[in-house]
Amino acid sequence: MKKFALLLLCLAFVPVKAQKSASCDIPISTYISQQMENLPVTVQQQFSTKIKHIAATEGFGSNGEYAQFFVYPEVTVTAKNILPGPPTSVVLELDVALFVEDVYEGKIYTSTSFTLKGVGQNETKAYVNAIKKLNNQTAGVKDFFQKSHTLIAQYYNENYANIIKKATNLANQKNFSESLYLLTLIPECTVGYQEALKATENIYQKYVDQQCNENYAKALASWNATQNSEGGKEAGAFLAQIEPSSICYEKAIALFAEIKAKVREDQAYEIKKSEEEMKLLEKRHENEILLRKAQQEAYKEIAIAYAKSISKK
Repeated sequence: MKKFALLLLCLAFVPVKAQKSASCDIPISTYISQQMENLPVTVQQQFSTKIKHIAATEGFGSNGEYAQFFVYPEVTVTAKNILPGPPTSVVLELDVALFVEDVYEGKIYTSTSFTLKGVGQNETKAYVNAIKKLNNQTAGVKDFFQKSHTLIAQYYNENYANIIKKATNLANQKNFSESLYLLTLIPECTVGYQEALKATENIYQKYVDQQCNENYAKALASWNATQNSEGGKEAGAFLAQIEPSSICYEKAIALFAEIKAKVREDQAYEIKKSEEEMKLLEKRHENEILLRKAQQEAYKEIAIAYAKSISKK
């Protein structure tokens, strides 16, 4: 759990493609391990930036904030020499290791190691100049990422059924956030993606129905307690959060109409504003392609919020 917190608070996200496809991202985060925390922040950031850059040159993307797998470097100084000046120079020889690990199982999937050398007017600059030499042609680096692609894809191919089963059980317990989080980790290029997507859509519908019932109940309570402009504004704020695809949307529209009829027009700005928001949501549902895209973004937003909440525990 500690590593998961570090993973979500740290430096970067790099989704890896198990196949060479622009539409298939396997999420893998990068972070700086505790072993490197004694290094200057500039050096830590340089390592993270380099890893992301190499990933990009190998066809990786960057569009997410959470992952089950993460890549991290560890660095050991094997030689340090001071060359007399002027100016004085520091020469560093570094043994660098890269690892890909499963955050849940604590299992290392792939690793590689190599040597970097750097010279600078101080130790930090020597580190930075050494890191600059790291690229996808560095011995073992390309194979490291390619092997990671294959093994992570294999993991999801072999385990997607168990992931879907766990997510379904969580949804039945009304733990929708964790359920959607687990399902959205299954990559599009793996064999279980379509099954996972179908489960995600079903669970998301249950989620929006629950949210609808809760917000409608709050809106109705607010309106029944205070049937004036203030009560109408409070009720309208709850009603505006209701999705058009949810089970109680028609009831929400009817309550809007009741509130608007009873509250004077010059006092109902917030109610009108909320009503306009609901109409915008309706428009979103006029186009099936746009709807699907919006829903998938909603899945990710819920999953990211859940991942961030775990990082604080």
